[in-house]
Amino acid sequence: MPATVVTIPPQDHQVVMSGEGSVVVPPSAGNEVAPQGSTGVTHDIVIEAAAGVLRAAPAFVKANQGDVVRFVFANGQHQIVESSVLAPCNATVGGFDSGLQSSGGTFQFVVPDAAPRFFFSNVEGECAKGLFGGINAATGNEESETTVKSLMPKWAESNADIAAALSATSKLAVQTPGLNWGNSIDVKDVPTELHGQLAESVLFTRAMIARNPEMVDKTGQFNPTDEVVVPVDFATLISVANAGGYPANDVSGEGEAPVAANVIAGPNDSEPTTDGAGSIMSSRVAYAAVALIGALFMF
Repeated sequence: MPATVVTIPPQDHQVVMSGEGSVVVPPSAGNEVAPQGSTGVTHDIVIEAAAGVLRAAPAFVKANQGDVVRFVFANGQHQIVESSVLAPCNATVGGFDSGLQSSGGTFQFVVPDAAPRFFFSNVEGECAKGLFGGINAATGNEESETTVKSLMPKWAESNADIAAALSATSKLAVQTPGLNWGNSIDVKDVPTELHGQLAESVLFTRAMIARNPEMVDKTGQFNPTDEVVVPVDFATLISVANAGGYPANDVSGEGEAPVAANVIAGPNDSEPTTDGAGSIMSSRVAYAAVALIGALFMF
């Protein structure tokens, strides 16, 4: 199954949200121009990197005051809006709003301060399915009982599908910066019913970093440039899980890989639980994870 390659567009800075509202900053010929009021440092977040996979990658970024967070829309139509840490799927009054964006679009936000903030797709149902993330989300000691590192094994213990996804991702990411990505994220303010989707977003981001280790710079920042290879086999598992699992007559995961309208083909390279672990994969998808892990290593 071919990988999917997302081409990161040039930084054209067409629309920028600042603390004073929306401003338009035209590009200069042959040069990238830093948005007004920014430091010139840009953090890209790819929205729906693989067709049908409602994820932001990376799901979380750390940015300094004056940095730019740019959302790159790879597939579908989405509207990214700001939300509060305590209510990740509810828009913040006066917060940033990308408007409805289609494949190939970009939206940029100049970070006004170090305060934690969430974002999500305001298209109906997409936040609950996992299309949300955070800018400067709370972090803590990795050993704290409310961090991703501490909770991921518990989520996996209570949900065999999460366990399968964690195992597959860990094998793919071994000896890459993706292996422990997101461990320090503190989820104490995230509603438990969203924990499963948050875990899924972390695992998807780890898989992308594993496939593109050069995207993480020496400071640990996710910094994709030019092209990003999406491990389609892993993405397909998540996509099918979101749709309710494979049909009874198809547990192989075989079939055409999703292809985005603005990407080019590259070389081959969940039932909810009461504890908030949520649905990462159906049991049939978990079975497929074992079958497809070999394909992941063929890239």
